[in-house]
Amino acid sequence: MFAPVKGRLPHGWSIEAHYTAKGKLKITSPDTDKFLIYVDTESMHEYRNEYQKTWVKLDKDSSVESKYDEETGILRFDSHTYPEFWIEVKVKALSEGPRKKQKTSDQEKEEEEEEEEKALPWSKIDNDGVLTLWPNTLLRECDLYGPKSVHWMFEKIFDIEVTPVGCVETLPDVVDGEKVVGTGGRIDFFFFVKPADVPKFALKRFEYGMRWWEDVLYEHEDDIYPIEFREAYPV
Repeated sequence: MFAPVKGRLPHGWSIEAHYTAKGKLKITSPDTDKFLIYVDTESMHEYRNEYQKTWVKLDKDSSVESKYDEETGILRFDSHTYPEFWIEVKVKALSEGPRKKQKTSDQEKEEEEEEEEKALPWSKIDNDGVLTLWPNTLLRECDLYGPKSVHWMFEKIFDIEVTPVGCVETLPDVVDGEKVVGTGGRIDFFFFVKPADVPKFALKRFEYGMRWWEDVLYEHEDDIYPIEFREAYPV
């Protein structure tokens, strides 16, 4: 179902919007994979009547701000560095959206729900920060966006900004050439921390079991990670 959304994206990108299986609005562009906004229309109290920072990025230097007008029921997205960019979502009109969604087969719905719950795949990123992992933490794509995103968490708890790399599933332990039953399959979330933020993050991270990737390599504990990941991040 396409939602009452309108706007203009940079570079002439077209805009699309649809509901996920769990009733969240997903705004994307078929012309690029660099743009994505999730809107949980059941949590509009998390948005404010004044513009607030979001973690949506149009490019490296251009972020997006959001504002929800309770009187009109319109959620507005703008960027000061891209004046031509704007998006308006008529949230009040969306309230009936999930219930009016066209029926699909049980199999199609199950596939859509599984897709939404998938761990955020890792990617190779050139970054001068410190690569860090948060063991046993599954992050989904939708967790990157919205007022209570993982970015908001890092800012609130650690007062830092991070660059997500994605999630990596660990391999089973191997003893005498045999895989050890019951090992492997853990999901770890990787991210970069800016060098300037390391001093205030270094000690507090221990409360959450977060580790420097460099320490994992130094302790020769990296063999539980896929070789593709180790080759992408050798240091």
